[in-house]
Amino acid sequence: MPIGKMDAGDSKIHRAMWLLPPRYKDAYTNFYEGIAFVKDEDGHKIAINNKGNFLFEAPYDAIYPFHNGLAEIRRNVHSFSWSSLAGAAVIGSLTNAHYDEDADYGLSRKDIKRGYINTQGQEIFDSRSDSVYPITPYGTFIRDKGQIRFADRSGKTIFGPGPYDVDDTTFAMKEGLAALENDQTDKRGAISLVTGETVIPFAYDEVRFLGSDRVELDTGNTHVLASVSTGRAIISLLEDSDILPFGNQSVTWVIGDDKKDFTLLSVDGQTLAHFTGNQIKEVTPFHHGFSRVKTDMGTGLMDETGAWALPPQYRTIHFYS
Repeated sequence: MPIGKMDAGDSKIHRAMWLLPPRYKDAYTNFYEGIAFVKDEDGHKIAINNKGNFLFEAPYDAIYPFHNGLAEIRRNVHSFSWSSLAGAAVIGSLTNAHYDEDADYGLSRKDIKRGYINTQGQEIFDSRSDSVYPITPYGTFIRDKGQIRFADRSGKTIFGPGPYDVDDTTFAMKEGLAALENDQTDKRGAISLVTGETVIPFAYDEVRFLGSDRVELDTGNTHVLASVSTGRAIISLLEDSDILPFGNQSVTWVIGDDKKDFTLLSVDGQTLAHFTGNQIKEVTPFHHGFSRVKTDMGTGLMDETGAWALPPQYRTIHFYS
């Protein structure tokens, strides 16, 4: 049936109706939390509600939708990327509009003049600061005049300011923790994003959150897998070994420095299986109970017991969510 015509026997008539008349020069965002950003008839960037009523001006170079009461704004926008620190099982990504609260993140601030406004148009985090980091459910880091502080989502400072580095910060987001480096001592520790208290002392060369309540701690003399919640060391690791993230899985890989030694490790520190480089060439973190494992024979899938779920006979295997 041609578009625009209707069969005489069809009693159902569908009419398109304007939610808002087409009187804006441009729309920068859709409606999120009842607010959208548009360009009005005079060329001004403004926020409106879903009835088209003016709320406040938004004179920024870039504006992104509201999410949980805050919207990101930018001045003098530059390109940027997120810094992935430990693989997709633990380190996720942020979009401009949405935050994945089930993932842990590594952040890269680059040279973005970022800020955040509330639903009244007040700039809670000032984009004129040296750097405002991407928002988390707890708040965000702000760098200004060489000092770092952490403020909650209302803008209240709960940690700092102080001489810290968060360019490659890792988070244990479910526990509300962040690992920082003290620029004066070059030592790492971790703070609570809720209280601002130090929960892991600044005494380590490396602090890496691995998911499943596990953290990797390295002093140069000791290298351990520990519990995030209790701080108790679970197992000692070889100094030159590399442990992959658990994510939300119960097992992971520990890889020897020469990449010729692969140990399947449980979250409670038990060795489940051991392989040499003659058997395995590459592994990935576990995903839905399986790891992608490469051998001389090809790529396969290994389960959490170290048994082949798919024999290593494929050129490549992709996971799809």
